[in-house]
Amino acid sequence: MSDDQEPKQPFWNRQVTGRGLGAVIFAGGAVITYFCIVCPLLAAARHEPNVSLSLKGVMFAPIVLGIGAFYIVLGPRATRIMAKEQKPTLTGWLLFALICAAGICLYFWLKSTLRRYGYTF
Repeated sequence: MSDDQEPKQPFWNRQVTGRGLGAVIFAGGAVITYFCIVCPLLAAARHEPNVSLSLKGVMFAPIVLGIGAFYIVLGPRATRIMAKEQKPTLTGWLLFALICAAGICLYFWLKSTLRRYGYTF
């Protein structure tokens, strides 16, 4: 190894920017959304015999998507806005409450939509 080359650091040891972290979080939320919301809707549209509905998955999807989008838009400032000195700020609590409310509404909408297809939960 020559002197002008620096040793490569493992991926997890590199500094990840706020927006990069937000993109990873958002992508995870998209995967959760697909498996917990889109797949049950597609299964119901195909009239499959069994369709599952996960309260945790449906509630968790908008939380992860929302936090990911927040970090994508604001970058490193998102952490300062959401928490100070390891404690959530009022803005952080309000954002979390709004996203949780969206998750609750999404769950009841999905449940009623699947019931209209004839499934019971």
